[in-house]
Amino acid sequence: MLKNVVIAVLLAILLSYTMGYAVSDWFDMRIQLDNQVLEPVTSMLGFGLVAVILMMIGFIVAVSVVGVVFFAVFAAFVGLFVLGLGAFWPMLLLAAVVIWLVKDKSQSA
Repeated sequence: MLKNVVIAVLLAILLSYTMGYAVSDWFDMRIQLDNQVLEPVTSMLGFGLVAVILMMIGFIVAVSVVGVVFFAVFAAFVGLFVLGLGAFWPMLLLAAVVIWLVKDKSQSA
């Protein structure tokens, strides 16, 4: 579990750094505050922060979608089980009574 968390954090750092570098270098995009262009490292940190926020939003959406799908499948199975019990409970009761009456009773001598 901890190994997966460490791998996820390292991947997030790597992706945010490379995204910040790529945006700053390839597309010549800069962050400008109050008519001053921020230095490249600060610019990369800003774009990296945006990348981390977008990755967190994507993770939350993916987990919630998977959770909703699992919950819907579980609810469908529970509904079918309850429907089956509701429809066949008289037969199940009759089978239990027949088994109770017919079962072999041991007598002590």
